[in-house]
Amino acid sequence: MLLNLTNHPSAQWSVEQRAAAAAYGEVQDLPFPLISPADDEARIDALADAYEKRIAATGAETVLLQGEFVFTYRLTARLKARGVRVLAAISERRATETQTPDGRTVKQSEFRFYGFREY
Repeated sequence: MLLNLTNHPSAQWSVEQRAAAAAYGEVQDLPFPLISPADDEARIDALADAYEKRIAATGAETVLLQGEFVFTYRLTARLKARGVRVLAAISERRATETQTPDGRTVKQSEFRFYGFREY
C-alpha cells in the first residue's frame, strides 16, 4: 500500500502518477495536517509523533510525504527509523501569468509528473 500524505488527493492525480503509484499497491489518502506559521517546535514534534502512530496503525510500508518542510523532515526521520519507505513526487511546475482587463494578475500552474524519489 502507498499512503498519500500530501495536500493532493490521489483522485486528482494525473494518469501517469496513478500508474506509477500502482507499483506500490493500493493508494490510500491521509490528508496533510494544517500547520500554522505560528506553530512552535513542540507542536510540530507532537504532530510528527501523532502521524507516526497513525501511519504505523495502517501498516503502510511506503508513504508519499510532501508538505510543510520541518514537519515533513521530522516525520520522514521517524518513519525511516521504523523501516518505512518514504517518497516524494518528482514534478515540474510550469507557471503562466496573465493580466485581466481589470488589471489583476492571474497565475496558473501546471504540474507534470515524472516519477517518485525516495528520501
